[in-house]
Amino acid sequence: MALAIAHYIHVVLVGVWLGFLVGGLAVSRAGPRALLEYHRSYGLIALASLLLAGFVGLYLATFYGGPGEWFRFGEPSGRIGEKMVSYLVLLVLGGYLQHRIVPRLEGGGGDAVRSYRIAASVTLLITLATMLLGTSIVKGGFLAG
Repeated sequence: MALAIAHYIHVVLVGVWLGFLVGGLAVSRAGPRALLEYHRSYGLIALASLLLAGFVGLYLATFYGGPGEWFRFGEPSGRIGEKMVSYLVLLVLGGYLQHRIVPRLEGGGGDAVRSYRIAASVTLLITLATMLLGTSIVKGGFLAG
């Protein structure tokens, strides 16, 4: 029961992060001021959600083997290590969006919006790939080894 609840919490937290990225890309069409306001309103919530998803994911990983097995890349249990690496990349990109690109939006330049769209799109693709890895851990499939 605890495992199922943790999975649901993990999915909801990742969903908040994913929704934030998609929302940011949609709001970016309205210009830098709207995007800045969007990030001021929801950016910290989204980053906190991503951070909490990592902690819940670490808890979930303990059900699928020990730390010694997590980084055996190419094996089914190694998917956990692959997901951890991609998660760290997401944290770096999320921090980059929030602390490097978003402050540039205050100047109101189109270059900042374009930079935001590129970084958010890359982050969104990595998020989706990380979700695919997570699904392969739980459900098996073509990534399961």
